[in-house]
Amino acid sequence: PRETPASPRAHMDQTPAASVARVKVALHPPTEVPSLLHKRFQIIDLWRPISHAAVDRPLALCDFRSVDFDKAVALIYPDRSGNYYEVVPLRTEGI
Repeated sequence: PRETPASPRAHMDQTPAASVARVKVALHPPTEVPSLLHKRFQIIDLWRPISHAAVDRPLALCDFRSVDFDKAVALIYPDRSGNYYEVVPLRTEGI
C-alpha cells in the first residue's frame, strides 16, 4: 500500500455529499446502493499510525459547532472527485 504523509492541517475526510459518492463507489453489490441511500448511514474512518507513535501530528477531535461548513475544499482524483472539510477556527463565545 501507498504511504500517504500526515496532513499538516486539521480536516474532516468527507462532506455529506462526498459520503454519498463514497457509498456509490465502494458498496458491492451496486444494486444495494439505492436502498441504502434512502436510510441514514455512517462511514467510520479508522486511523492509526503505521510505523511509529503519532507524536508530531496526533489525531485531533473537535466540536462540530466550531467548524465552518461553508468552506468545503474540492479534491480531484483520477477516477472520481470528492470533498473534504478543512477545519478553520471560528470565534465562538459561549460554546
